[in-house]
Amino acid sequence: MINLFHIFIGKKSFVGYSDENNLDKKSILPKIKPGILFPKDSLDNKMPEMEIAQRANFIYAKEYQVFSDLNIVFRNIGKLGR
Repeated sequence: MINLFHIFIGKKSFVGYSDENNLDKKSILPKIKPGILFPKDSLDNKMPEMEIAQRANFIYAKEYQVFSDLNIVFRNIGKLGR
């Protein structure tokens, strides 16, 4: 519930990069707000390695579509409270 409040006031978004603390400051990825869900959440692999999370972030940024966010949110609706 607190996450939805953070989205409402603009501090978070529904989807953001995985492992944000480990992103390189010189990263080629565009800046976005921290998210509740991550691109790696759309993968069937429950525990992806760091490389998989980084690749998912890159693909998410490169091929961004609103429908990607909707897919991630609907597939992981139960994780919104984390």
